[in-house]
Amino acid sequence: MAFSIDTEAVEAMVVKSLVESITPEQREKVITDAISELLEKKSGSRYGSNMSIFEEAMHSAISQVARQIFVEEVRNSPEIQSRMKELVTPTVIAIAKDNFDGINEKIGEAIGGAVADWLRSQKWD
Repeated sequence: MAFSIDTEAVEAMVVKSLVESITPEQREKVITDAISELLEKKSGSRYGSNMSIFEEAMHSAISQVARQIFVEEVRNSPEIQSRMKELVTPTVIAIAKDNFDGINEKIGEAIGGAVADWLRSQKWD
């Protein structure tokens, strides 16, 4: 017989018992402190940012949405793809000429990774 614990239910039970066991004044202080922590600007936080946790989360969400919109625009626009190809091709050629050994190694790693991924995805009898 397998034994499992519903971690979400346990967490909910712990939170409920904590909330019920503290006074309204303590509960208000916990909530106030939590909100202050979210909004407080941190010096030297992740990546040298001086943003609050809330600002970092919003910045991250906005960046993810913008990236997704851009990727979809590029994927669905032959005009953008053509223009990018015009702009990027000379740069890629110049980099390849100047640093073929480094690029050669990265190409080998990419091909090796793709082959390994394909092998892992196969159903072997």
